[in-house]
Amino acid sequence: MSNLKPDVDIKNRGIKIFITCIATAMAPAILYPGVYFFFSTIQTPSGDFLTNLYHFTYSMNQAREESIFLGFFAFVVAFFHICLLGLPLFFLGLRLRMIRWWTIFIASFIVGSLPYTCLVILASDTIPQGHLGEILGITFSAFGLFGVSGGVVFWLLWRYWILEKSSNNLDEEN
Repeated sequence: MSNLKPDVDIKNRGIKIFITCIATAMAPAILYPGVYFFFSTIQTPSGDFLTNLYHFTYSMNQAREESIFLGFFAFVVAFFHICLLGLPLFFLGLRLRMIRWWTIFIASFIVGSLPYTCLVILASDTIPQGHLGEILGITFSAFGLFGVSGGVVFWLLWRYWILEKSSNNLDEEN
């Protein structure tokens, strides 16, 4: 009977990792529309209160509709980032016994920023002269931070949910 326990643990851990990947993709999917909504409702004030109120209300309604789409889009993109880049890095780190909080954060920053940075570099001929460095810096840092938001969720779920507190896995993994 004890021979069956490792198989059950491996299956259970696989299901937990899949659920963790979904929860990890939810973090940037919530954060990205929130940041977009915040910055899209900022208006430069004119002298008229009613005009400012109208523009603010209109921009809030428009931003709310766009935020719903962006949330779904960000979830799909984040989930593909996790599946194509994050999980291979995670399994490599697991094999090398390098899963630590700081390795997860570094890897999640790279997973979040690398694809968009590559897209900016590929589209560099369409960017006005002299602005490539600014756009690369903003893209790399902003999307890297969205990646770190997912990395925080992944690390917390990995550390406190997937690994059993009573087992020796904590000593092996950390």
